[in-house]
Amino acid sequence: LIFKQARQICATDIKEFLLRFRLPLLLRFGFTIVSVTDTYQDATFPVISGTCGFDLWFVSGWLVFLGVGIMQILVQLLLVIGSYRAYRKARTPEERERHHIEGVFLALRAMDNHVLVYSCRPAVEERLGGASCWTMKTVEARVAFCRFIFEDAEQCALQGIFLVFFESASMVDKIWIGLSTATSLSLSFTLAVQTLAEVRDWIWHRMLAKMPGALMWPVRLLWLMVLVVLYRVASAFPWFGSCTPAGNHDDSTLKRLFLLSGKAVPGSVITEVVASSGIAILVALAITSIGLVIYRRLLGIVRLKRDGDAMAGYDFQARVTAENRPRLRGEQDEDGWLDKLKELNGKIKGNEDLEKRVQDVDQHAYCLSRGIYTDGLRGVEAAKEFVSGATRLFSQLDKIEIQVQGDVRASAAALRASLKDGLMRAEVRSKALAMLSDRGFRKAALPIKAGMISDATNGKASLRMLPASALQGNSSLPKCGDDGPGAVECQQALASAGNRKIVLVYFSHTWSSRKHPDTKSKAKLRGLIQFAKWFQERAARHGMEIELFFWIDYCCLKDEEVAAGLPAIPLFIASCTEILAWRTSDFDRAGWPLMERLLAYCFCPGGLTPYAIDSSIFGELQDEESDGDSEVRDVVARAKGSVPTTSVGSAKSRASTTETNLQVVRRQRRLLDPRTAVAGRAGGGFGRSAGLSRRIEHLVDMALSVSALEIHADRQPVDFGLTGVVELWLGPHELLQSSAGGPRKTASGTDRGDSVMNPIVAWVSKGWSAATAGQWLTATVTADQSKTLPPEWSLMVQTTTESKAAPTIGDHDDSTIVVVVPDEVDASSPSPDDIQALYDEVDSIIEAQTLAAALGNPVNAADGERLEKAACDLGIALRTGLVRAMEEGSEAGIEAALQRARDAELPEAGAARRKLCELQLERCATEGTIANIASLDMAIREAKRLGCDDLPQFAAAKTTLNTLKVKKLQAETLEVIRSPSPDLESVVAVIEVASRRDWTEVFEEGKAVVKGIVEK
Repeated sequence: LIFKQARQICATDIKEFLLRFRLPLLLRFGFTIVSVTDTYQDATFPVISGTCGFDLWFVSGWLVFLGVGIMQILVQLLLVIGSYRAYRKARTPEERERHHIEGVFLALRAMDNHVLVYSCRPAVEERLGGASCWTMKTVEARVAFCRFIFEDAEQCALQGIFLVFFESASMVDKIWIGLSTATSLSLSFTLAVQTLAEVRDWIWHRMLAKMPGALMWPVRLLWLMVLVVLYRVASAFPWFGSCTPAGNHDDSTLKRLFLLSGKAVPGSVITEVVASSGIAILVALAITSIGLVIYRRLLGIVRLKRDGDAMAGYDFQARVTAENRPRLRGEQDEDGWLDKLKELNGKIKGNEDLEKRVQDVDQHAYCLSRGIYTDGLRGVEAAKEFVSGATRLFSQLDKIEIQVQGDVRASAAALRASLKDGLMRAEVRSKALAMLSDRGFRKAALPIKAGMISDATNGKASLRMLPASALQGNSSLPKCGDDGPGAVECQQALASAGNRKIVLVYFSHTWSSRKHPDTKSKAKLRGLIQFAKWFQERAARHGMEIELFFWIDYCCLKDEEVAAGLPAIPLFIASCTEILAWRTSDFDRAGWPLMERLLAYCFCPGGLTPYAIDSSIFGELQDEESDGDSEVRDVVARAKGSVPTTSVGSAKSRASTTETNLQVVRRQRRLLDPRTAVAGRAGGGFGRSAGLSRRIEHLVDMALSVSALEIHADRQPVDFGLTGVVELWLGPHELLQSSAGGPRKTASGTDRGDSVMNPIVAWVSKGWSAATAGQWLTATVTADQSKTLPPEWSLMVQTTTESKAAPTIGDHDDSTIVVVVPDEVDASSPSPDDIQALYDEVDSIIEAQTLAAALGNPVNAADGERLEKAACDLGIALRTGLVRAMEEGSEAGIEAALQRARDAELPEAGAARRKLCELQLERCATEGTIANIASLDMAIREAKRLGCDDLPQFAAAKTTLNTLKVKKLQAETLEVIRSPSPDLESVVAVIEVASRRDWTEVFEEGKAVVKGIVEK
């Protein structure tokens, strides 16, 4: 049936297809002939040379043995065995599938079956991680390169000697060998050139990186020369035996080959072989040196440093000068030692020597915190440089303490303590850099990694793991440190897992608010529970016994561990098995999720094929509070002939019992530069995004400090915009329907075979029919009619006192602009039109910055000054308007002020909402009518959501609401009783309810109605 449908589609197109693609088809056919010729020539040359009495024929056999037997078949066989071992040790079905497909592909490549290799390439690329998967590419490159080096180049030299010096060969044989030599060398050289990038990365980042001392590139170069020498020894070795006089013709060829014939090797042969090998080694050294110069950044010899002068933004006087003006929150607000520095600098005013030393201390701390000293360094070098910089810093502080006494010395001691706390993140970052460069950490078991992480953070953060089973019994994501089931230490998790394999999944997400990561409807909790169930069931189907754990920042890091834990994020990711991304609408535009994806690609085993859940699948649920009166409503509903509420169920109960059927769809995603994403977001690198940009830049620098190919054999070295991953998107999917309106069934109820093809044909051909046969599909360019949406941004207003607080774990929103204003409220009273004009001004500035970032233009200081003024004016106006509304005490005024500030976070917003709840509860409770139940219920819900249930008005409003609900229910039951034609069954049901609830009036009136009905 498939063939029939395909023939119908293509029957009229074969001729046009052949004409249109005649040149690529001819080239492919020609290269196939060349490939076959090359293989045939390798097999026939020893026969021809042996027939002609050419004693060097076994040199050809030795080269074939090296190039094909060892470097292609034997090495590939060992790799297949390695894939099988990794398959047996796999922890997840995806990992097992990757190793399975990798082993099959290695076996195919070892057999040199080009047809099978190239036919299965698309499926292999998709399953192994897309076009960026270096496993398949390095395999193909390694085979082509090794055959070119070990066999083809040496074979062509040998065959050239045969053609030039051996006259007994026939002209036909010479022409055949000459043509096959030319085609073989050209084909092999072309393949080697095409795979040069993969060969370069394989040799430098995989093979040489495993040698002792390979962290330093000169050592790698030395090892490379050693391997070149060994190659020349192996390839030139048979020439000594083959050029030795035969002597006794009874001596076997193997004796001559291994120099066991007893005849001395001629001196001229030794000289020629040594000279040619020396020239070959010198040529290899020259080519390698040129390659090291051209690819010095790709090979990690020289790392890309930051553009511009790193100290250009440093101004000591501006840092120690107290500012009480409105401004954007910047990098200096994260330097926790500045307050103590200002205090000490104020006490030593006039002493130029001490002022200079204090400035040196601050400058060293500035450089250490921003990684300026370690810029361009990697691994242990960065850790050593940090220690050296910290030593210089504290030596300057020691000299200050020696020269001062009393109160000034106490201030210096306080500065020392604050510097140790402030530089903790930089210290953790330098230790993490050293650990990520260490193969011992990358290959270590989970408990060893946990101990090393604790050492890197000086015991201030540990590796905790959240069991998937702990999510089932929680009504929300468990906060780390709270009572109840939650994250456990690594050793405890290992003990609970027993013999089952541990799978640790890193959860990449953006917080729903600064205080909590989940939504009101607990969407992430439900999504994680559903993912855990799907993952464990899938593993069970594959016969894998696993214990699933999650690493979630909110659940695995305590508040006091945030400062030390955030720089160690790469270490936590490197300890995980898989990564799960919670995809929101701005996932690919936010800097922090992109940074986590980059770190996972570089350090996490499952980073090439990350899981992803679309947040829209687990959307917001409408919360419904049961008032306990469903019984009365059911009675009234039956009396009126409608469906009872209990038979339908609330929206909440329906949603909670419905489970999403997760299925996997593979999607190609590119790795984008998180630093560019932050620059293109609101703020453009100014304000709060400046501090976030610095943290992201440091983490990206850690990701690029070690080539991803050195860590995982299937990873391409990172090239933003080109390197990709295959995202395993999880969600519900529906089968494609045919144009007839659905799959057709046979008499037995099963699908007909052609119904499988019809939807696919209809989808691929976009409504194909017999009338459109023979027409080529052409691309139609249409204009995008959708409006360009403005960039998302929000405003946070902090007072001078609040700005000194340390960043929290959920402080990763790069779309928030933070302004710092004086503690005093402005005396002005802005109008709504003034506030709207300021909103428009900030919108226009951010749109211009976003456009500049998209075009690759840098955001200049003037744009930052404009944004600072407009954002500060807006923050002051919103804050002033809210304070004035609270002073007036008008419900409408406070509600309008909060509505204007809906996209801003103000210091007085909490008090204003509490005041508004108080006024609303008081008003609704005072009105006290049945028609007012909805508004009173809404006011109570809002008060409860904001935590205002401690207000005295809340209790009064709750009592009033209950009273009004009872009155409403009584009225509804009386309506049933007083209907013109009452139903006996309904009235009896009403009497039963009234009897249980002591509704005397309803009970007596219902009893009278029943009596009347009975008497009739």
